[in-house]
Amino acid sequence: MARKSDVATIFPAFLQQMAKQFNNSMKIIQSDGGGEFVNTIMQTHFAANGIIHRLSCPRTPEQNGLVERRHRHIIETGLTLLAHASVPVKYWTTAFNIVVFLINRLPSSVLDHMSPHELAFGSSPKYDFLRVFGCSCYPLLSPFDRTKLEYKSICFVFLGYSANHKGYCCLEPHTGCLYISRHVRFNEQHFPFKNVIVSHSFRSQLFELQALPKSLQNTALQHSPTSSQSAGMDDVEVVPTQLMEAIHSSVHPSPTPPTSALHSSLPVSAPPSIPQHTHQMVTRTQTGNLKPKVFFSSRYHIPVCFLADLAAQPPEPTSYRQALQIPQWKQAMQAEMDALHANNTWTLVPRKPDMNVVSSKWVFKVKTKSNGTLDRYKARVVARGFT
Repeated sequence: MARKSDVATIFPAFLQQMAKQFNNSMKIIQSDGGGEFVNTIMQTHFAANGIIHRLSCPRTPEQNGLVERRHRHIIETGLTLLAHASVPVKYWTTAFNIVVFLINRLPSSVLDHMSPHELAFGSSPKYDFLRVFGCSCYPLLSPFDRTKLEYKSICFVFLGYSANHKGYCCLEPHTGCLYISRHVRFNEQHFPFKNVIVSHSFRSQLFELQALPKSLQNTALQHSPTSSQSAGMDDVEVVPTQLMEAIHSSVHPSPTPPTSALHSSLPVSAPPSIPQHTHQMVTRTQTGNLKPKVFFSSRYHIPVCFLADLAAQPPEPTSYRQALQIPQWKQAMQAEMDALHANNTWTLVPRKPDMNVVSSKWVFKVKTKSNGTLDRYKARVVARGFT
């Protein structure tokens, strides 16, 4: 189920399957106030089938304690299987499916040491076909081979049991293809994903590992710390500055100096105490060409394309008397007063001595369109609540 809205189509099919397989019907269902159950489609379905829908109180998950504990059991067991076999997290669906498959076949003290499978079908489940999740497996590839010269089997990763076949789900880790086969040999002591170093995508984009050139290997040996210098620093790796410069130049060669000239220019003396900038990139800090940051008094950031239109916009009045002198603002104030009278915003009553009168003020704002041009003049009457 990719979206919660899929419950409206999956749940009716689930009810029909349960009624067909176990000759039983659902009478009461309890859930939280999630939108996947509390909607017009599901409520109509419940009413048509005579199902009572009970809801837990808002923010009270303990009223669905059985479901919450079962959900936690599935997640923690699935993560344990993934961690034990070092299987990538993107295969979490297969791990959770096999967890549900195993829980339905394991004895439970709540069911008098019977398994849910035995309670539902009346027969004890078989365990001789169970295998370790994520271990090495070797399915027979003869039915899939295109030529007779291809291998009959290679190392796959066991990812579970097929729900629609009597076979095992085997993953080819290099291509990502999933094979379903009945004839499979297992090596439950070996886990292929444990031998694969999975690097994050951002690391692979930032770093590119390359072999050290042979011309720089002697330089690395010359600059390696002696026994007296490395005393008490077994866990610290010291890399000279000249060696880092040579490695940088070999990985990212410049158009002028060749490799031989670079190798000959490396000094053998100790590295300087103060590191120097040896790259050829000229930054603004080195040239002193720094542009000061420009801050605006507006509450929101003003796009650059609108800055040219700000000078052409009319100024906003700061007082009522100043606005009366401009026809556009006078017209805006009249429109505001007409709207207040039309909506019956206030009612005039005689003032009593114990009343605290709240004064008001005018607020003027120039409204612009999305392209920065003038839209209209807006005038509002607001109450001064601090009086």
